Amino acid sequence: MRTRITAAVLAAIVLTAGYAPAAPTPEQKCTSAKLKAIGKLESGLLACRSKVAATNSATGLAACQTKARAAFTAAFGKAGTCAGDQPTCDAITGDCESSAAAAMTDTFPSKCEAAKLKGAGKLARGQLGCYMKAARTGAPLDSLCISKTAAKFSAALGKAGACPDGGAPQALVEDHCVTPAAETDGGNLVTDICPATTTTTTTTTTTTTLPPGACADLVETDVLADWSSYGTDNPNTTLSLLSPAVAGTTALRAVTDAPFGWALRYDVPGAPIDASTADEIRFAIRGNNVTPNGWQGEFPVVVLEDSTATRTTYTPLSQHLSINGVTWVRIAIPLAGDAEWQVTNPGVDLTDIVAIEVQADTWDSGFTVDLDAMSFEIAASTCPNSCPGGCNAHGTCNPANFTCQCALGWTGDLCDTCAADFVSSGGDCVPPNDASFSTWPNASSSVNGDAWLRYHHAAVTDVEPRVLVLNFVNPSDAAGVDTLIGDVIAGFAEGSRPRGYADAGATVHLQYQLAKPVIDLRNGYAGNPAAPPGWPYENSSLMPREDPVDGAWGFNYAELFSSAFAPYYGYEVPGAPGTYYGLCELIESGQIHELWVVGSGDVPDVSAAEVLESKQRYTATGNVIAGSFDRCAGNGCFDSDVPDCARSVRIGFVNYNRGPGCYLHSQSHGIESMARGDALPALAQWFAPFAGFDLDSRYGLPFNSLYALSCSGLGCASYPTTSSALFDHGGTPYNVDPYEPACGNVHFPPNGRGHYDDVNTAQVLSTCEDFGSHSGAGGADATSLVNADTWSIYSSLAPDCGGAFLVWWFQNMPAPGSAQTFADGRPMPGIWPFLFY
Repeated sequence: MRTRITAAVLAAIVLTAGYAPAAPTPEQKCTSAKLKAIGKLESGLLACRSKVAATNSATGLAACQTKARAAFTAAFGKAGTCAGDQPTCDAITGDCESSAAAAMTDTFPSKCEAAKLKGAGKLARGQLGCYMKAARTGAPLDSLCISKTAAKFSAALGKAGACPDGGAPQALVEDHCVTPAAETDGGNLVTDICPATTTTTTTTTTTTTLPPGACADLVETDVLADWSSYGTDNPNTTLSLLSPAVAGTTALRAVTDAPFGWALRYDVPGAPIDASTADEIRFAIRGNNVTPNGWQGEFPVVVLEDSTATRTTYTPLSQHLSINGVTWVRIAIPLAGDAEWQVTNPGVDLTDIVAIEVQADTWDSGFTVDLDAMSFEIAASTCPNSCPGGCNAHGTCNPANFTCQCALGWTGDLCDTCAADFVSSGGDCVPPNDASFSTWPNASSSVNGDAWLRYHHAAVTDVEPRVLVLNFVNPSDAAGVDTLIGDVIAGFAEGSRPRGYADAGATVHLQYQLAKPVIDLRNGYAGNPAAPPGWPYENSSLMPREDPVDGAWGFNYAELFSSAFAPYYGYEVPGAPGTYYGLCELIESGQIHELWVVGSGDVPDVSAAEVLESKQRYTATGNVIAGSFDRCAGNGCFDSDVPDCARSVRIGFVNYNRGPGCYLHSQSHGIESMARGDALPALAQWFAPFAGFDLDSRYGLPFNSLYALSCSGLGCASYPTTSSALFDHGGTPYNVDPYEPACGNVHFPPNGRGHYDDVNTAQVLSTCEDFGSHSGAGGADATSLVNADTWSIYSSLAPDCGGAFLVWWFQNMPAPGSAQTFADGRPMPGIWPFLFY
C-alpha cells in the first residue's frame, strides 16, 4: 500500500527499542541505492527549475535536466537487481518535477519561487533518504527522520516569502515525489520501489494498458513477442534487442534486406490502447542505410490501426530518418496532423488502437532501423528519455536527437573512450604527462590548443605566449620597432588585469614573450640584399607579395608557410644543417604561438589584413573537432592557397606608422570574429551579451549589433537619457527604453554615437564594470555611469585607434580571479587561454 506521510501516519510509526540491524543484504543495498538515486534526481530536477525561476531564463534548463538524468541512469544501473523499474521511476520523477513547477506560478524572475522549488527538491530527497535508510537496514521507517525533513521544509517556506505554491506544498511533494516512489507495508517496512499504478475498471475491452502521459514505452516489455515485421516479397528481417537504450533498458533493432516497402508492426497485447486523451505519438528512431541513394521517400511513415481494421497514416513532408546508424531522431507526431505530418484516412478510433506500424523504403535494398521510447503523450508531458547508456556519465544528452555531448577528454557515441589527445588514468581521461602548473606554456604543455591547456583552462593564471616578429619597414629604426612592439605587449598586459582601473593590485594574466629578437628583414640590413633600383615601396622587397594579386590580399600569406621563407625565421632543424623549420612546424612544435608582421601600412603597397587566423574548431565542452578549422577566425579570411596547419595559426599586421593602440584595435577585431564564430562555443556564450551582439534577441531590433546599423557618421546612435537609446537604421528611428549597452564593441563603446566614437563625454548607464558579477538588485549586474573619461586613464598607454577604451574593454572580460559567472552560477571561462586554443 502507499500512504502519504501525514501527522496521523507519523504518530503510528513506532521504532522498535534496541533494534540492531544486521549487515544489509545485496537486495537491501540495491533498494537503498535506487531510492537514493530517485531522491537525488528529483532534487536535481527541481534545482534546475529553481534556476529558471530565479533568472526567468530557460536557456540552460534542458542541459541541466539531461545532466541530472544521466547521473540517475548511471546510478540506477549500478545499483544492481532488485525491485524498481527504471522507466516507471523515471515517470515518477517527471511527474514530481512537473507538478511542483506547475504549482509555482509567480511571475519570474522570482527569488521566492526559486527558494520554494529548491526546498521542495530537498524535501523529496530528504524523505526518500529516510526510506533509503529503512530499506538498507530492514528497519521500519523512522518517524523522526520524516519529521525533521518536514520541519526544514516548513522553515524554508517561511524564509522564501509569500508566493504561490499550490496551497499545500508539503503534501504536493509527498504525493507526487515521495510516496509514489516507495511503498511500505502495515509495519512501515519498505516493500517496493516505484510500484506500477493499476486501474480498476468494469470492462476489459477498452482499458488502456499504457495511459497517455505516462511515458510508458511500447519497446520495453516482451519486445520480440509483440513486435514483428513484414514487407513486399517477404524480405528477410532479423529483430533483436539493443542495449543501452534511449528509454528503459532495451530498444528494438531490425536488420532487413527489404528492397521495397517494409514495416515494423506492434500488435497491442491484451486490451487495446485508449489514446483518445493523447495529443501525439512519440518515439525515437535511427537508420543505417548505406545504399547509394538512401531512402526512397520521406520517412518514417506511421500507421495507427483499430479493431475494425481502419488504418490512419501519418506521412512526413521531409526526411526524419537518419542514415548513419548513429543519430537518433526524436519523433513527435500530432494525432490531428499538422503542416509537417500529412494525415491519410483520419478515421481511426483512438480509443481502440490495436496495432502501430513504422514504415520505411529504400532505393536498392537492405538497411537497419532502431526503434525505442514509443508512447502516446499529451503535448505538455516531458518523458525522461536519454541517450543510450546515459552517455556513461561522461557527457550530456541532446534531447532533440539523443546524441551525447561528451565531456572534455571523452569521445565516442556513448562517451565511453578517451579522445585522441587524452589518455586514460584512474578512470578518467586526462592530458598526457599531466601535471599542475599555473603558467602556460610549461613543461607539460607548449602547443596551441593542446589537451593540457583546455583541461586546465580555469587554473591557468599566467599566459605567456611566444610571438615571433618580422620587421619589413625599410625606413624604420630598429630601436623604434622594439619600442612599438614593447608598447603593444604592455597594452595587452594592462588589459589582462581584471578591472585594473579600480584595483591597483590586479594581476597581469597575458604577457607576450618575444620568441627571439625582432627579425630584421629590411633591405640592406642584417645581411639582407639591397632594395632593387627604383624600389617604390617603404616595405622591404623581402615582404611577400602577390603579383598579380589573386584573392583578398596582396600580401602573400602563403609564402610565409613555404620552405623558401623558412630560413628567414632562423630555426634550424637539429642534425640537418641548412634545413629550417617552416611556420606550420614552428606552431605545431610550440616553438612559437603567434606571428606578427611589422609593415608600413599608411603608404601605397599591397593590402594586408589587420589580423588573420585559422582556428581549430571545438565542441562546447572543449573537445577537438578533428580536421575542422575556421579560416575566417580573424578580421577576414586566409586565401585558399594558404595551407592548413595542424594547430591554430594567427598572423597579425602591426602598422609601423601607428601607435600600439592600433594593433590592440586590430587584435580586438580578431577576438570579436573568433568569439562570434563557431570555433569556440564556450567563449561565444558570454561574449555576445558582453559586446552587444545580441541586440536583436534582447530588444527585438532588426539588427544584432551596432555594426549592422545602416547609417553613417555620429548620428547613428544617440542617448536621450542615460538609460535609453535612439538608433537610426536606414532612416527609420528605433527608440529603446530602457537600454543597457553592456561593454560595447571595438567600434562602438557603450556610449558610441558612430564608428570609432571613443571620445564621447556623454554618460550612459552600463553593466560593463559589473559584467557577470551580479552585484545589482535581484542578482542582476549592477550599472554604473561610463563615458570617455572612464577609460581615459589609459590614453598615454594606447593613445590611438581607441586603444584606451580597448584596454578598459579587455579588463572587464572574464579572466582568472574575476569570479564572473552566468546567471545560473556557472563560471564564465576566461578570455586569455582561448586566444591560444
